[in-house]
Amino acid sequence: SKSSINIDYEYTIKVLQNPNYGKISIGIDDSRCTDIKDFKNTRTYSYDSHYHTERNVLNIFSRKFGIFYDTDDAIKMCYNPYSSTLRFWGNGIHQTRIYNIDSHEDLSYRLFISMGKTAGTKIQLVFE
Repeated sequence: SKSSINIDYEYTIKVLQNPNYGKISIGIDDSRCTDIKDFKNTRTYSYDSHYHTERNVLNIFSRKFGIFYDTDDAIKMCYNPYSSTLRFWGNGIHQTRIYNIDSHEDLSYRLFISMGKTAGTKIQLVFE
């Protein structure tokens, strides 16, 4: 995505239930991906609480940081296509910023949420 306007797209996720600190990843991915099983071959930028890592293009994990997502946690994500950044907060505390989000005219991103295979994990998209 490219934008000539400085705009933030903000999403807040509330964790309703996360047994055994199950894997939850929140971020953005390439909207052309049609099969979630093939997400390893698409552009994905996310924060993975299970591994405490930032995931960027083609699932390259980088530095460790941040919190596990636990029951009643609120996770806020902010994507700015103008500045090519993705920022995360956990319970109001800034966790990280991913820089240099890949952008071109023919590329668009969508909200990406993965809850792994842990049974009983429940989340809620919060509208403010």
